[in-house]
Amino acid sequence: MRTFSPLPLPLWSASVVETLVMHTDGSSGSVLRFAVTPMLLKHAVLLAGGDAMHVTFAEGQVPPVDHLLVGAAVAVTDGVGVGQAPRRITDYVGVTRTARITPAWGTPPDATSHGVLAWPSFAPFGGFLLEKALVVEGSATPFYPVATVPGTDYVMPTDDGPYTAQFRFTPVSLANVHNGRGRWVVTVEVQGVQGPPDPPLAPPGG
Repeated sequence: MRTFSPLPLPLWSASVVETLVMHTDGSSGSVLRFAVTPMLLKHAVLLAGGDAMHVTFAEGQVPPVDHLLVGAAVAVTDGVGVGQAPRRITDYVGVTRTARITPAWGTPPDATSHGVLAWPSFAPFGGFLLEKALVVEGSATPFYPVATVPGTDYVMPTDDGPYTAQFRFTPVSLANVHNGRGRWVVTVEVQGVQGPPDPPLAPPGG
């Protein structure tokens, strides 16, 4: 009998920040700092409405990333629609924050409704796979792996810049299962600043 390992929790956010660092020889260079925040197994949300087969989350309550919430369950905990069993999310459109649910609501939620979002079958977050693609004349090259990161933070030196790059963050469970639906892609303009080391000191009396 075939068994399936649960997916790791999706990412609530992912970011890339370029910062300048100074080295002991006086040279300088920029590094990229990567950070992710995984979602919680369960958290409260405000709802904005819905119909029989959909629920819309209020602005700022869920990330605007397509398909991110597929597999989660949403329940109404207060307001219109309260008392119904949790509904499973089968699709999610990030730009509208609208999820398709099953089975249909008996009473759809509205803007007065509060809810809870949960991932009953997801595995604990173990880290993330970081991948990179270059953007050339408006088109991105294929992604290639940079690192598999245990935890939530990673730092690496930049290449010579400037250039445009996309970084893809895919959450990974402790059992090394990847969640392709729960990942983010972040586009950044990398400056790649590099400075030469300090000149050697002149000998005394030189």
